[in-house]
Amino acid sequence: MLVGSTLTPLDRNDVVFFGLAGAGAVMIFAIDVLVPKGIAVPIGYVALLLMGLRVQTRWFTTSVAAAGIVLTVIGYLVSTGGTAGLALVNRCLVIVVIAATAYLILLTQHARQEIHTLREFMPRCASCRKIKDEAGNWRELEQFLEERTNVLFSHGLCPLCVEKWYPELYPELQIRHPELFQSQPN
Repeated sequence: MLVGSTLTPLDRNDVVFFGLAGAGAVMIFAIDVLVPKGIAVPIGYVALLLMGLRVQTRWFTTSVAAAGIVLTVIGYLVSTGGTAGLALVNRCLVIVVIAATAYLILLTQHARQEIHTLREFMPRCASCRKIKDEAGNWRELEQFLEERTNVLFSHGLCPLCVEKWYPELYPELQIRHPELFQSQPN
């Protein structure tokens, strides 16, 4: 499941893009029905999907992808002429490309949302380094980030801190685990 899947209200740009996508889908479908079956006209639905990169809501991408796939199948069924085998292969490839494009756009939208979350101003305590969340609660940095991203934290010590805090163990650890100390300057 993608993080932040809450519904967002429609803004003017979303409505405009959805109207353009609808008009484009009607044109692509009309051309698809008029030309022989073997021509891969439905690849034009991918261009409509790419408008999803400008829209911040996921419903646009999923609805355009679903409509493109359904119209590709319907276009195959109602088109005449052409080679049926070639048309079927072309339609299957177009459906795969539409689904893959929609998936990549959804991943891009998700990444943008995570970047936006991480770029927001985060009040942090100068002493204990806790982060103040939207509700006004002070939380550990790791907990704050784990709740908002797919990042999980683990703890350990870098080679410099091992040498600083555990000087008696450092020589033995260097011998037993040289891979941990390869990139460290001497």
